[in-house]
Amino acid sequence: MFYLVKGLQIDSGILKEYSIICSKFKTTTRRDRVLLFCAEERRRKAVPFHHLSELWRDTLNGGNLKEVVDLYHEDCVFLPTFHYGILCRKKGANFYHGERFMPKKPKCELVEERVIFEVGDYVSLAGHYDFTLADGKKVRARYTMGWKGRRLILHHSSPE
Repeated sequence: MFYLVKGLQIDSGILKEYSIICSKFKTTTRRDRVLLFCAEERRRKAVPFHHLSELWRDTLNGGNLKEVVDLYHEDCVFLPTFHYGILCRKKGANFYHGERFMPKKPKCELVEERVIFEVGDYVSLAGHYDFTLADGKKVRARYTMGWKGRRLILHHSSPE
């Protein structure tokens, strides 16, 4: 069962923890407590760093452009596989995935991954992935990804 609290959909099990978690926050309004509570829930459910590349791969393989672009931070820097140039901001990620990459109907397979470093809420990953395109072409690319808050890509470089 879900409850709608100030426009936010909250699971009933989570709602039971609401008063306990909110007791940590010394805010004056209920709205602020609800927003802080939801932020705390998102933080607790953050994807472990060793699953971030899998999250990106699974989202890409799902074929939904909006879901792929939603993984990118508003101010990301992107050096894509099939495009020469540097794309900035979420708008650049939307252009590349929508115009250049997703029409090729890629399927991604992770080959290798290494965690370069983790500092605070920033994680840097590197590895290789293989793409199989709709025309049967296979492409291996190396990548680096920088993730903020274990949910949004700040940096993505993927030279062929």
